[in-house]
Amino acid sequence: MRPPVCHGAIVIGLGMLGLLALLSGLQPVDGDMNNIIPQMASGYLPPFAIGLFFIMVIGSLSSTSDSDLSALPAIMMFSRTRA
Repeated sequence: MRPPVCHGAIVIGLGMLGLLALLSGLQPVDGDMNNIIPQMASGYLPPFAIGLFFIMVIGSLSSTSDSDLSALPAIMMFSRTRA
């Protein structure tokens, strides 16, 4: 699989986990909505898959932050040349 396809699959997969939580009536721990995805992962995945899941989430976050950091110099140079 190509990296953009993998990144898109992770984002869509996380959204589908949220939809499954909604349809199953899952209540988040302490009422915090940020606990739903980890709660679903720990409740339904075996231990090795939980580790793989969190590695994939960290990878998608790294990809997003890398793109943001790469765009910052271009934005700064554009604004400096316009001044």
